[in-house]
Amino acid sequence: TSARITQVALSSGSSVSWDSKAAANAFLLLGHNVTMDQPSNPVEGAVISVEIAQPDATASGPHTVAWNTVFEFAASTAPTMTATSSKTDIFTFRYNGSVWQEIGRVQNLAQT
Repeated sequence: TSARITQVALSSGSSVSWDSKAAANAFLLLGHNVTMDQPSNPVEGAVISVEIAQPDATASGPHTVAWNTVFEFAASTAPTMTATSSKTDIFTFRYNGSVWQEIGRVQNLAQT
C-alpha cells in the first residue's frame, strides 16, 4: 500500500509559514520572492515534503526561495530554484530533533 497524505496549499507571502503536522505534504505556488520559515509542530523523525511551483509565463516571475537556517542541505548549501515558467521543484525533509535535513530533491519538473 502507499501512503496517502493530502496535499495542503501554503500561502505565498514574503515569509511562508509551514505547519509540519497539518501540512506534511505541501504545495506552494510562488507569487513573489519568499522565505520559508521554520516549520511549526516538529516531531523527531517526521518527514515533510513541499512542491514549489513557478507561475506561468503570463504572471510575474521567476521568483526565488530563501530557506530558514533550520533547513539543512547537502554541503550546507541551499538549492537554487528552477526559474523556468510553469516548472516545479519538490523537496523532502526529515526532522532529526534539531534541524530539517533534506533527504530528497527533484527539480525542473513540468507542471502537468
